[in-house]
Amino acid sequence: MNPAHKVKSLNIMINQKNQQYTKQNAGFTLVELSIVLVIIGLIMGGIMTGKDLIQAATIRSQVAQIQGYSAAIKNFKDKYGKLPGDIYPSIATGFGFVTRSGLDDHGDGDGKITGGCDAQGKIGCENALLWRDLSEAKMIKDVFNTAIDDFVTAPAGTIGDYLPVAKLKGNFIEVSYYPTGPNLTDGGRVGNVMKMRGVSSIAVGVDSIAYIMSPQDTMSIDSKLDDGKPLSGEVFVNPWFAPAAPAAGVCISNAAGTPYNTSTPAYAGTPACELWFKF
Repeated sequence: MNPAHKVKSLNIMINQKNQQYTKQNAGFTLVELSIVLVIIGLIMGGIMTGKDLIQAATIRSQVAQIQGYSAAIKNFKDKYGKLPGDIYPSIATGFGFVTRSGLDDHGDGDGKITGGCDAQGKIGCENALLWRDLSEAKMIKDVFNTAIDDFVTAPAGTIGDYLPVAKLKGNFIEVSYYPTGPNLTDGGRVGNVMKMRGVSSIAVGVDSIAYIMSPQDTMSIDSKLDDGKPLSGEVFVNPWFAPAAPAAGVCISNAAGTPYNTSTPAYAGTPACELWFKF
């Protein structure tokens, strides 16, 4: 073969190798990119769906927890004749419950779980002993054996020794008696209530609170247990919450009917609420 033919053959071989390399190292085609995007979309959709399912399960657990505590309180009253925490000293002693003085709001049997040793809005005495009485009567699974007939002091990390930890993370469940409250459409009659709220610590009965329930979660619980409205029925938000123009951190909208602030997704998911349950 003459030199010219050899050079021509060599060029052909080089071109073939270059074409083969180019094909092997070409970028994704539109079809391949479309498949990748579809897969990413399915993965992201699965993640979001999974979060929604987890949150829905948490809401169901929270509803069941509240119903369980309400039933336990009623069962205690049926068995012992008085509400837990409010039972007379003689009943408490007779059944082996922790001692209480029997003075006003210290186990006086008046049917009111007062907000803490005759100090409205505090934690201690009747509303702390309520959980210990239920625990020692084996009417709830939680173990409470710390409260005495006095104000509660509980630094961060020890609140669960005195109050039930709610299923919605960061919240605890308190009990108090409130005779009236503003902003309620049913006349403001409140009475004995369980309150679900964020609590970071308790110092001599005073709890440091934070509103960490979103309007969406609060409405979901209210809807499953009651009428889904924040200012009426047996389940409602803190009566001192006033309706306001929708914004982040607002629990009750001032729109017609004063609904939960859920019309905008960003507002619906922002912490803002505290939920109360009559019992």
